[in-house]
Amino acid sequence: MTIKNTVAQVVLENVYKSFPPRRGESTPSGKKTDAEPAGTVNVLRRINLTIPDGEFMVLVGPSGCGKSTLLRLIAGLEVMTGGNIWVGDRLVNDLPPKDRDIAMVFQNYALYPHMTVYDNIAFGLRRRSQAEEPRQTQDSQLPTWAENLLVGATRKLPKGLRYVSDREREVDQQVRAVAQLLQIETLLHRLPKQLSGGQRQRVALGRAIARNPQVFLMDEPLSNLDAKLRAETRAQIVKLQRQLGTTTIYVTHDQTEAMTMGDRIAIMNQGQIQQVASPLELYNHPANRFVAEFIGTPPMNFIPVEFHAPLLITHSQFRLTLPDIWATALQKYDGQTLILGIRPEHLIVSVPATKNLPVQVDLVENLGNDSFITVALTETDSQFAHAAKSLQVRVPPDRLVTVGEQLWLSLTAEKIHFFDPDTDLAIFPKN
Repeated sequence: MTIKNTVAQVVLENVYKSFPPRRGESTPSGKKTDAEPAGTVNVLRRINLTIPDGEFMVLVGPSGCGKSTLLRLIAGLEVMTGGNIWVGDRLVNDLPPKDRDIAMVFQNYALYPHMTVYDNIAFGLRRRSQAEEPRQTQDSQLPTWAENLLVGATRKLPKGLRYVSDREREVDQQVRAVAQLLQIETLLHRLPKQLSGGQRQRVALGRAIARNPQVFLMDEPLSNLDAKLRAETRAQIVKLQRQLGTTTIYVTHDQTEAMTMGDRIAIMNQGQIQQVASPLELYNHPANRFVAEFIGTPPMNFIPVEFHAPLLITHSQFRLTLPDIWATALQKYDGQTLILGIRPEHLIVSVPATKNLPVQVDLVENLGNDSFITVALTETDSQFAHAAKSLQVRVPPDRLVTVGEQLWLSLTAEKIHFFDPDTDLAIFPKN
């Protein structure tokens, strides 16, 4: 049997979510609330996002940024303060969760502990079939309620004594097709307590897949797994999503998951979307300093420098002439301080030179395939001493580095980023 899911785009229009402060709590202005709460806490603000049919969209950001709240709004588990949510061609603002044709996979699996794997996967299918309009079947003249009663009453009897309706045959076909897809056919008779964490997660996925929803919502489903199992399950989810083609919105705080799983990624911070783009676009062209620092392991380094037209940047420890593409974009910053961004892999151990940066090694982390080193700038009394006191550098594993060693680092000029120090917005070169 082939599982085919209908797909639909999801559109979020100017979505807001606010909570009133609890009685007696301080408002953002610092005043205490009286009997009637005054002021609000804005959890989500001006969320506009379109997820096309079949796309794997990842919402990523630090804890408390609002990504799980946004997922719950789409599912109907939270009430919006303002805005619209469309699933396909339906406005779902006022629809209850069961009518939105959405399946959600939770962080804690949410399996029924007293039910077998088979019954956990079949549960939603049976509930849906019971809610459907009564229909005439070829092998039974019983009303729907009587069929359901007989099916439930005889379900645990030996196979030859069970009453199996047409609906139950359809449920059985769907459950076994999902089990085959997830390679859990041998687990159908087990209870959740008899499964490993990875197996439980596959059952939770199976329950969602079996419903053939228009949209999958996944709220940090891998956070309870160990590193190896997380990587394996991550690959399996991506493969399943591509096979099924179902629109999927996946929430995580792990930027590695986001980069490896998503067709596109929405970076969130403090209740707002900072940037929506493909993984490589986010990595190579971050829209602001927050995105630049959040995406990438280790994170991007930031060094304050002074710009002198047409193409010279200066620091107390180095002077560097930029490529010609920066001349127009940086012209208005002549004589001003800019924030230079450089990723760890674009700092290269080099030789003493005016354009290179002298540092001392503080920490070495050897990972086998890579080595990460933390270095301290040798400056102590310049106007830049308050910032960028340490940098992180990725070096080849065969380059042996020791704590306390003095190094000179060259900056790969073609990979430099610049950010406005007042707005933190990225400055992009103009060709």
